[in-house]
Amino acid sequence: MLSSRCEELEEKLLSKQLDLVELSLQRKKFERTLKAQRAAAKKKLDSVQQVSLLLLAWSAPDMRPMEKYLETASLESLGYSQQQMADDIIDKYLASSIEDIMLMMVHADQCMPPNALRIAQRFWQEHAVTAWIAKHNRVQGVAATVLQVIARRRSLSLSLSPTDLLERKVLPKAGELKWLQRYRRRWRVHIGRLPTVTILPLATRRAKA
Repeated sequence: MLSSRCEELEEKLLSKQLDLVELSLQRKKFERTLKAQRAAAKKKLDSVQQVSLLLLAWSAPDMRPMEKYLETASLESLGYSQQQMADDIIDKYLASSIEDIMLMMVHADQCMPPNALRIAQRFWQEHAVTAWIAKHNRVQGVAATVLQVIARRRSLSLSLSPTDLLERKVLPKAGELKWLQRYRRRWRVHIGRLPTVTILPLATRRAKA
């Protein structure tokens, strides 16, 4: 009877020991996964900070490009709010020396990783194009053409005015047309004709109602 009891206890102890080993292995696996997730989050956060800092340096005191970029950065998944990140970037910018800010404005390729620089350049460029389209529609009363949009993008890259590019009659390249398609999807911009609307006086509209 005693022998049977000992065997039963040994089995339970062995079972418990196996459970502990399995739990220990799971914990190590969990810790490795958590460590990898934190490293990935930190890397992404660093990239977000770098891009945001560049956008602020290029457009300050206008903070709209940086704020618009932060809206797309999924900061909540990293435990940050848009306002927290914006405040952090502004603090970093204000704490930077004039030399560092000038370096970011003129020679960003010497102080920023290539990936962050590429993302910042594309976003700043597309943000400027979008603002120009909105202004064009409001002032001109007609939608911008494909060639005008591409000319505006080229002018931001080459420091040439869209008028100069249009006068040269440079046709869009295949890569630029693909960019235009991606740009429309990212920014939800529709390039086409605006409907003609007859604006009647308020008294006339009330009389017709």
